[in-house]
Amino acid sequence: MGWFTLRPDHAKVASKIAEIESEMKRIGIWQEQPLPHEQIEIKTAFGQGQMSFEQWLQFVFITNVKQIIVTKGKFPTESHVSEQAFREWVAWGSEENAKQLLDLLYQFDALFGWALWGLFQKLDEFIDHKLGKR
Repeated sequence: MGWFTLRPDHAKVASKIAEIESEMKRIGIWQEQPLPHEQIEIKTAFGQGQMSFEQWLQFVFITNVKQIIVTKGKFPTESHVSEQAFREWVAWGSEENAKQLLDLLYQFDALFGWALWGLFQKLDEFIDHKLGKR
């Protein structure tokens, strides 16, 4: 669990999810045809080995978040979707046009306070480095 978590309101999350969906459509990674139901039954993190990360975002992540919004359900205490997006699109380099989408996913995670935890971690690493502890 992260150092500092927030419980965002449903309206803010709905707005951010709409932006994410819109950006996915803008850059051409939104899939018009749904996946077969069997393929959406996730057995691994981020659907690895079952579908692309982009498909996971659309058919699992966005769908699940929308369901929580509609039912006014409880959100998870953390979100790390931007970390996986970074790995998929920057570190492993599979999506060249995803800079804005990556930023939106980071903003989504920030709604849950995770970005603050990551910022403090980086700050601690920087201070340790400057003090010669690393």
